[in-house]
Amino acid sequence: MNFESTYQSKSSRSRYYYLMFTLFSTILTLIPFTAFAKVEYKVPLPTAHCIKEPALMSENKLSIHTEEVTIGRQLLDSIFSLAVGYSSDRLLVICRIQSKDLPSFSKFSTMFGIKDDADNAYSLIAKGSQTKVNFYLDGEQVASQTLKSGQITVQNLDLTGKKNLAIEVSCARGGSSCASVNFINAFLF
Repeated sequence: MNFESTYQSKSSRSRYYYLMFTLFSTILTLIPFTAFAKVEYKVPLPTAHCIKEPALMSENKLSIHTEEVTIGRQLLDSIFSLAVGYSSDRLLVICRIQSKDLPSFSKFSTMFGIKDDADNAYSLIAKGSQTKVNFYLDGEQVASQTLKSGQITVQNLDLTGKKNLAIEVSCARGGSSCASVNFINAFLF
């Protein structure tokens, strides 16, 4: 083997290693950008711009604070709750879900329920009363759930092309008032 063939052999290997190094470096550099491109923004609904309707009814409450609650014999953290004062009332919370300050959202997901002890003997809530939760996108009703004490459920909505999300709580039947609804999570994606 002469010097020139040995040099070409080493040169070929060097080029091969250099190309492999360049290829792997490029791939490793692109991985974080690819992962970043797939990241979904997850924003809690209470941080969106929301208003309560009717605004003047003090018996109807939107309470935004974390509270430990038991629903379905599970200990959960409620991030906000909605309650109506009387059976003839309703509470509507309307949120702007698209704005120039936020990313474009395509999904809404929430888990909500009524506390296990909402209609206990010491409560003003009638035994067996039910609370109805309606969901609206841009003013049109898209989903409805009726719950009683101890029930928990999930609601997922497609927000594609929508600008407003509204959640309405009212008494479905029974008693002079109905139980408040606790939201365990409520996220815009």
